[in-house]
Amino acid sequence: QIFLDICNCHGVPVLQSNLTTDQVISKTILFLAEKFAPETTIHGTVVDCYGIGVIIVGESGIGKSETALELVERGHRLVVDDVVRLRKGIEDIVIAESDPQLEHYMHIRGIGVVDVLSVYGAGRIRRRKQVGLIIELVEKMEDYHIILDVWPEKEILNVKVPYLKVPVGPGRNLAVIVEAAALKCRMRELGIDIDQKFSERSKQATTHHPQT
Repeated sequence: QIFLDICNCHGVPVLQSNLTTDQVISKTILFLAEKFAPETTIHGTVVDCYGIGVIIVGESGIGKSETALELVERGHRLVVDDVVRLRKGIEDIVIAESDPQLEHYMHIRGIGVVDVLSVYGAGRIRRRKQVGLIIELVEKMEDYHIILDVWPEKEILNVKVPYLKVPVGPGRNLAVIVEAAALKCRMRELGIDIDQKFSERSKQATTHHPQT
């Protein structure tokens, strides 16, 4: 009691917990790291696609939310639509979070607001996800490459994240393209580089069957 009286006298807060000292220290460090981590807000949509947190960005009206809605329909999970809060994690990762007031809601042009939780269930939403890929939807794209020996990257909060541009056009199923990109990203994390394999096989085919 004397200790508490001294703390009260000098305005020093006292914390009490049933956890061990190590647990209190580790949880406190994590809590403070999250609360004071650098953060920013962008306009886009985030979906958990095959375990990869994909940020879909692009000009207004290009089809970000519609693409995300189709991904949800195909079994993937919505993290956030429209206002994306990004926070830098402890180990140089970027975490995308939904606003508590707007989570699991999507705005689809022509039909208004869709409540993903009510329509598709709790299995199709999540509140946060580490960002592993940025996909920008663009109207036109002239400088594209068939083989990506080195994936482009974009910095978010001083963290480099794989970044791809995907052109929008008639007949292009953007949801399927996002799925394929997420799977390629996942395979790269596992050490499997499809582009490199294709490049090597193309060189071998050219060597075995030279042009005449």
